[in-house]
Amino acid sequence: MRSMNEIYQFKIYDADATMENGGITVRLFYPRNPKPIDRIIKENLPFGVSVFERLIRDGYSGIADEKNPIKTASAGLLYLLEDGKFICHRRDKDAPTHKLYHCANGGYTKSKESLYTEKGLEETGIREAAEECLIVTREEEPRLVVPNYSSVFPTVAKATAKNLGLNLEPKYTSAEVVEPTDTLKVFDADENLIFKHKTFIDFIYESSTSLNVLDVLKLPFSSKEVMPIASEGTEKDGKFIHFNQESYVIHTSEIANKPFGCILENPKVYKTRIEKGKPIIYRPDYAEPYLGPDGVQVTDPHVWAPEDMLVRTLNAIGVEGYKWMEMELWKEKMKLEGKSILPASVLKN
Repeated sequence: MRSMNEIYQFKIYDADATMENGGITVRLFYPRNPKPIDRIIKENLPFGVSVFERLIRDGYSGIADEKNPIKTASAGLLYLLEDGKFICHRRDKDAPTHKLYHCANGGYTKSKESLYTEKGLEETGIREAAEECLIVTREEEPRLVVPNYSSVFPTVAKATAKNLGLNLEPKYTSAEVVEPTDTLKVFDADENLIFKHKTFIDFIYESSTSLNVLDVLKLPFSSKEVMPIASEGTEKDGKFIHFNQESYVIHTSEIANKPFGCILENPKVYKTRIEKGKPIIYRPDYAEPYLGPDGVQVTDPHVWAPEDMLVRTLNAIGVEGYKWMEMELWKEKMKLEGKSILPASVLKN
């Protein structure tokens, strides 16, 4: 998490989405002289329902207008391991949105270049991954895994490790980006193309109104060779405060066709403490009352609650049961009707 004065974003009042060629094309029309905003755009459930219903039915919909703006794109990334497992984290109970949801790595742009160039937006997702999730080897002397496909990653990953107090040698490695199916096209107010970007796209109107571009990065390691460190934190009085969120390492078969709100059976969950510059990975203990998505009391400490970016990236790698538009539409309708998105079986009476 970073302070709001490091975030650069603004509202967009003209945007649409089209289903084509097995993916989604989103067009954003940047306004003249946009004014940066320093907060999220609040949720917009009625408009969101209409957007997703039109897209599913007709394959086309406006996704923003003068009365219903959306913000400029954030960016993120999901790690996939060669044994079919992926790495995600769970937000804590104090998160501003989607409390205790499972999430991919992602965050806001922080400069004008991030929003006006393909490279800037792509590097935002890489930076967020390197800030929020470090990968280290399971060796007697652990090493910091550094994918060498981007010059951004080593710089940010090493800085993140330093913030945590880690003293690790780097292990440089190749990495493969999953071929994206979607296209983001960004235009100015006169409809001149500024740039386009191949990616995976999601947008939501529940909890906030936002747009994200996402990548999936396949690392050439199995879950027996590496382990994750949820490394996100914030600075306070010049000192880095580590959130130490839970990291989950999950095989895609474990959550295929699993409904939102089901209980994960014996998941691999880790937190980290740092001793003498080295990471000590441990499984956290849990005590009642257990809290689940949106901070409500539940009957088990591991209620499965994938947020939109994680659903979109799971859909991108072909996991059965993860159609992000249908899931977002369902969540928005349930909230509009005042119904819980959690089954009664996991709610604590």
